[in-house]
Amino acid sequence: MILALIVIVLIIQKCTVLDLSPLALVNKNKYTDYKYLHEGVRNPNTEIVKVSDTPYNTIGYDEKHNYFVVYSDDHIHKINSAGVEIFKIAKHNTSFTELGPYIFENDSVYDLTEKYIGKTEIKEVIPFSIETHHEDNFTKLLEQYYHKASAVYYANVGPYGPEHLKIYLKTANTWTLLNILKKGYTFGESYGGYDNFLKAFPEKYQRYIYLKNPVNQVYSSRNAGSETFSSIPDDITLTMEDSLEYPEHKNIKVSYFKKQKVASVIAYTGIPVSFSGPAYINIKISGNVFKVKEMGHKSAGISFGIQHFISYYMLPKNFEKQSNISFLKIFPSASNLNSGSEGLYVIRPLLNKII
Repeated sequence: MILALIVIVLIIQKCTVLDLSPLALVNKNKYTDYKYLHEGVRNPNTEIVKVSDTPYNTIGYDEKHNYFVVYSDDHIHKINSAGVEIFKIAKHNTSFTELGPYIFENDSVYDLTEKYIGKTEIKEVIPFSIETHHEDNFTKLLEQYYHKASAVYYANVGPYGPEHLKIYLKTANTWTLLNILKKGYTFGESYGGYDNFLKAFPEKYQRYIYLKNPVNQVYSSRNAGSETFSSIPDDITLTMEDSLEYPEHKNIKVSYFKKQKVASVIAYTGIPVSFSGPAYINIKISGNVFKVKEMGHKSAGISFGIQHFISYYMLPKNFEKQSNISFLKIFPSASNLNSGSEGLYVIRPLLNKII
């Protein structure tokens, strides 16, 4: 009789959304103070604040000027060392080099290294022409500016793919724009292609460094955080990151998972294979603990772990004294696993705690 009862309980536990585990029965009220991130999560010293509604973000850090830049699909954000957004611009009709400090419009430049960001006019604009497009003429023209320039950026501009290739060159405090390609033309044939042209005339600029996820050692590129459901990594260029030491904390711990819905079943049987529901998670970063509730996923069976869709990104140890903020992504693998919190967040000191 007792054995039969145990079997029935196990079947209910495995094949339904009812949770008869001791953890659920004993600690029923333990998790009432856990919140979804979009509801606002904080502790006495720190808070988690949303930066972007999309998780598709690249995060970079300027170690010289001590600020962060977030490139989302729609906007570019500058965030200071205290985690406060101080500049934001729509990416539409702009061109830029990702992980670099300049943003270009038609006739002006924004310099993100400045304390008060304003437009700087491009003093000289050289239009495209068949004559300047000729290799010999173009090489001579470019060399007039390239070797004297302290910064050189290449930008592809066009709403549906590159229609113009522009070269921005900074000499002293003066910017020059060289238009070298229009739609319908090709460029770089005599160099063996555009890639070889870039080797002959590489860009000049100080790249930001990536943050890194201390759990799986993934850098803070656009698709970072999607590793639970995507096997295609971003193609990224590292500068000094390989020589830097990043934290190795692994402090995202699921305390409890509450089965809410059947996520998938064995074909033609209706027997559940996996469940979805809120995961109650303790996130410990720099000594601060956050109690977070976000959607999770669990395969049926005792031995399978609980999958959540939270990842966070930290600075290398070398720069921890310059800034102690970090970033957190919610990157659900499916729309039914989105609690409304999907996006990018900054973890920062409470503003009244900033000295």
